[in-house]
Amino acid sequence: DQKCLSAALDDSGNAYFAGIYAGSLDFGGGALPAGPTVVSGSNSGIAWVAKFKGADGTFLTAKSFGTTVKVMPSALSLDPQGALLMAGMYTADVTFGTQTLTKIGLADAFVAKLDSSTLAPVWARGLSEQPGFTVGASGVAADSAGNVTVVGRFQQTLAVGPGNTVLQAYT
Repeated sequence: DQKCLSAALDDSGNAYFAGIYAGSLDFGGGALPAGPTVVSGSNSGIAWVAKFKGADGTFLTAKSFGTTVKVMPSALSLDPQGALLMAGMYTADVTFGTQTLTKIGLADAFVAKLDSSTLAPVWARGLSEQPGFTVGASGVAADSAGNVTVVGRFQQTLAVGPGNTVLQAYT
C-alpha cells in the first residue's frame, strides 16, 4: 500500500515526491526497508521521499523514515540553498539520521531538512502537544535567509523548542 502525499520541484526541474507505504516499495534503485504490515487503505505506514530527474523522469534516490507506525509527510518545499524541507506527523518515536524525535502526544508534528542530493537528514525537529492530544503539520516553507516556517494545527499547547518555547491555543 503506497500513497504520494506531497511534491516539489527544484530550480533544475528535478521532482521530489513524499508519501507513506506499508510492505515493500522500490522505485528502481533497490527496495526501501520493509514498512509495517497493515490493512490496505488504512492510511498507515512509514514515510518515503524520492527524487527523479526532471528532464526524463530517471530515478535518482529515495529514503524512508520510520519502522512500524505512521510517519506521514504532508508538505515538501526547497529552501533558498536548495535543501529539501519536509513536514508531517508521527505516532511513535522516529529517527531522522542521528536524531530521534520522541512522541509525546497521540501524534506529534515534525519538520526535517534533507540534503537535496542524497536525501540524507541534515536536522529534524519535533513539535509536541501534551499527552492525549494531536499535532499536525500541513505546510513548510523557508524565506530568503533560510528561516523555516511550519503551519499546522494543535489543540492545547505546542512545544516548538528549543528550551521551553510553547505556543498556547486561544480559547
